[in-house]
Amino acid sequence: MYRSILGLAFTILAVPATAETPQGVWASNPAHCSGPYPETQVRIAGDTISFIETSCKLDNPTTLRGIPQAKLYDVTCSGEGETWSQRVFIGTDGDGLLIYSDGGASRYQGC
Repeated sequence: MYRSILGLAFTILAVPATAETPQGVWASNPAHCSGPYPETQVRIAGDTISFIETSCKLDNPTTLRGIPQAKLYDVTCSGEGETWSQRVFIGTDGDGLLIYSDGGASRYQGC
């Protein structure tokens, strides 16, 4: 019985924390929230993040120790006839959105 309870406790502790994925629309420049600038917008709805010609499914959200406002995701993306996978770190900073990937970091303002 003790082993069963201990095993259950370790199983519960091993599950990554699942805070909400930020939802909404952001732009690299707040003036681009409206008007003819969709190429600078990022949209997150449910478990999907979308850019102008790319859409990615956000999977396996993992909170990193000491950084509760951000998550590391496994993403599968498609765009312009191609499909690829990578890891992406997405977090919030006030009303801003931060995205870190193997291509660098980007900051967006809330729309």
